Amino acid sequence: MGTYASYADVQARIPGRSISATTKPSSTQVDAWVDEAEAMILGSLGAAGITAPASSLTNPGKIVRAWVCDYAEGMTRMAYASAGGDGANQDGKDLRESFRALTVNIRRSPQDYGALLSAGSIGTEKSFCRGANVDMTADDYLSPEFERDPDDQSGAF
Repeated sequence: MGTYASYADVQARIPGRSISATTKPSSTQVDAWVDEAEAMILGSLGAAGITAPASSLTNPGKIVRAWVCDYAEGMTRMAYASAGGDGANQDGKDLRESFRALTVNIRRSPQDYGALLSAGSIGTEKSFCRGANVDMTADDYLSPEFERDPDDQSGAF
């Protein structure tokens, strides 16, 4: 069983299906998918320099639980789809693919995900000012000066 989620959290997302020791997939298998998802999330957070939430009871922990359940639910739905014998059934594939994209995006945008998981604070991450140079004064904006290129003989600026 994972730190942030369990097979019971996944079962709650799939109405009409029960997950137990005797079902296919079993509660043991779904818990293994939960563990896999947590490992991938925690690995991505660590690679991005983001501290993982300490508990699943905090708001950031609930966010991680939702991400973890996306993967485990996707794997569970794919297992149900393959058991049905219909090779065209793609149920669960989108959840799994969006989870994998999430792990990449965490590493690409660590500031955004760090802020999300620390309730809006970016902690030790640096933020960058966008716009005009920060060393300009009010006079620099009000009276710009243009210099003529000494090699330009056209008379135009």
